[in-house]
Amino acid sequence: MIAVTVAPNSYTGEDSIDLFIPGGSAVVSRALRENIAWPGVRQADAGEFTARAYTNGKLTIDQAKAVAATIAAE
Repeated sequence: MIAVTVAPNSYTGEDSIDLFIPGGSAVVSRALRENIAWPGVRQADAGEFTARAYTNGKLTIDQAKAVAATIAAE
C-alpha cells in the first residue's frame, strides 16, 4: 500500500510518500533496494523526519527533544 500526504498535513510539513510492504525481511530488503535505486530517492537519515518537522515549524524544540528522549528510553 502507498500513502501520500500533501504538505502541510504531514509530520514534517512536506509532501511525503509512505510505503507499507507486507512480507518478511527479504521482501522488505528487496523493495528498499529497488526504491532507493530511483534517481533522487534515498533512505532517510536517523532523526531526519523530526529535524525536518522542527525546521518547518511543526514541532517545538521541546517536542523534538521529547521524541529523541522517547527513542533513547529503554
